[in-house]
Amino acid sequence: VLGCKAKGKTVLYNISACRLKETDRAKSIMAELTKMGAKLEETNDTLTIHHSDLKGAFIDGRHDHRIVMASSVAAMIAEGPSVITDAEFAAVSFPNYYESMKALGASIDRLQSV
Repeated sequence: VLGCKAKGKTVLYNISACRLKETDRAKSIMAELTKMGAKLEETNDTLTIHHSDLKGAFIDGRHDHRIVMASSVAAMIAEGPSVITDAEFAAVSFPNYYESMKALGASIDRLQSV
């Protein structure tokens, strides 16, 4: 997410380790950031992130606290609102995540599912 705001390009190496977990986390976060307008290039083991102006989007949290929290940070720097499914999964590793983000000035609203 930080790479989207950095000048120039950011290259992450050894991302293949992220592909071997419960899900392919590298592919998951790339898919969600791409929805927001991120300019990304990938190989099997690297991710190149180009400076990108992110826009709000409908994000699939994929039942993964890491994807949810990374996507929420992206949403905070994006232009326009975002909706993130499975937002409650942040509590798996950071029970007070949303309260902490609000204390830092983030604008976060909880939507009720229908």
